[in-house]
Amino acid sequence: MGIGTLIVFIAMVLVAAMAAAVLLNTSGMLAEKAEETSFDSTNRVSNRLMVVSSYGHVTDDVYNSAPKATQDIMPNESVDTVELTVKLSPGSGTVNLSEATLSWVGPETATTLVHGDEVAHAPGVEDEENAGTFGLQPDDGGTRGGGPSGDSNPHETFNTYALDADDHAVLGGQGQRIKIYLNAGLIEAQSRDAVTPPYSEPLSNGEEVRLKLTTPSGATTVYRLTVPSSLAGSEFVSL
Repeated sequence: MGIGTLIVFIAMVLVAAMAAAVLLNTSGMLAEKAEETSFDSTNRVSNRLMVVSSYGHVTDDVYNSAPKATQDIMPNESVDTVELTVKLSPGSGTVNLSEATLSWVGPETATTLVHGDEVAHAPGVEDEENAGTFGLQPDDGGTRGGGPSGDSNPHETFNTYALDADDHAVLGGQGQRIKIYLNAGLIEAQSRDAVTPPYSEPLSNGEEVRLKLTTPSGATTVYRLTVPSSLAGSEFVSL
């Protein structure tokens, strides 16, 4: 009886040890999973961006005065390109805008944009001086509306350019600012250029666009652009 009791006791100890090992392993996995979930949740909340300012370029009469075809004429006093200045939210970690997406919900079109080039002008535009859609000049290579930067999909991309850093796509400190450039006229028309159908659909007086910028960690920033009721005599307007 003594040996039998000892055997039963040893068996119970072994079962208890195995159960404890399973419980410890499970608790460790749960703790690790909870830590990962907490980290992801924190990133989704904290790694956000703030919009410092937003401006719209008003269509220039210079480009409308000599259209390539009668259908090319865009309405004067309309916003053809948009410029946003963004920074990190308080407590946010590094954000790489080249891996971010930007949701655009406008009067005519709802779409999602991805990062294009690191240049100081909107996609599909020649340069910063020709800020509007009518800065487009088709080249001999057939990249219509691409401009020197070679933007082939200005209606599907946004460009970025840093104000005070070498990296034009990454925000790594609270003092840094990056400008985001959008070609509103081509995004709304879902067109690669303003010289072939469906041409361009710039934003008119009083129209609104809802933007949602999603960082690589999944944090979102929602911003609403509103075109002023009057654009007369303006080259740039605050949105």
